[in-house]
Amino acid sequence: MRLPDAAPIEPYKPEHISTFLKILENEWRASTTSRQKMLAARNRAVLSLFLESLIRLEECSQLNVNDIDLERKRILVRKTKSGKPRIAGFGDQTKKYFKYTYFVELLSGLRPAAKLIIVLFIELSNNQQMGVIN
Repeated sequence: MRLPDAAPIEPYKPEHISTFLKILENEWRASTTSRQKMLAARNRAVLSLFLESLIRLEECSQLNVNDIDLERKRILVRKTKSGKPRIAGFGDQTKKYFKYTYFVELLSGLRPAAKLIIVLFIELSNNQQMGVIN
């Protein structure tokens, strides 16, 4: 049997996760504009989703708002390592954080679903609008 080339990556300890969530909570409280509030809420929801669903970072970065099913507490991961879409679940904390976000409008159909893809992550490098790709 051959040993792995690199040492395994240690998972985050509960105190690290708690610190991450406290930082994001402070970001939420310090937000003064609606854009800052939306981004702070989105950040809390995405971190919680990442931790509870155990999806890969690349998979999380490729998610669209329409891939999230709050009622069933699951997400459709379209771009996976294997190339085959799959369903991943998440817990109550992630659902709670997503309910606080402005994405609830999008998920509940309050915003028209014209030919837009609503992304969770915003790429500032190519001047996309806030979470919207035409």
